[in-house]
Amino acid sequence: MTFNWRWDFTWEILPQLLWATLNTLIAAGIGYSIALVGGLL
Repeated sequence: MTFNWRWDFTWEILPQLLWATLNTLIAAGIGYSIALVGGLL
């Protein structure tokens, strides 16, 4: 079985993956902040 890596597809979806990663980190930070503040009250 051979595995052919499609670099054109990789470069095509890379910006979307980076935005998704950024959004995930932002959502995790917001959730952490809410939990931190909620836990202190």
